[in-house]
Amino acid sequence: MKISRVRIAVVAKTIVGRLQAERAITVTGDPATLVSHVGELIERELSVEDRLNQEVRELLKQYERQIESGQVDYQKMFSMVKRQLAKDRGVII
Repeated sequence: MKISRVRIAVVAKTIVGRLQAERAITVTGDPATLVSHVGELIERELSVEDRLNQEVRELLKQYERQIESGQVDYQKMFSMVKRQLAKDRGVII
């Protein structure tokens, strides 16, 4: 994940605060609990791309020889495979 948990917590708190300020939501319980849940959702969404990247790396291990010999450009192949997997799974990256 490219964003620290501390930063995620700040973003979650900002989101909840703005939604409350705009009267888009009314928090009846402990606001800290809602902020925590929003933070968890953000982390979960961000980890989707991490898991996708790991899967692409695993798939590209099959083409190690071609990549090492220069027949296949790793970065281009990585991007193409990642884009296709994301499309197949309906993941927005």
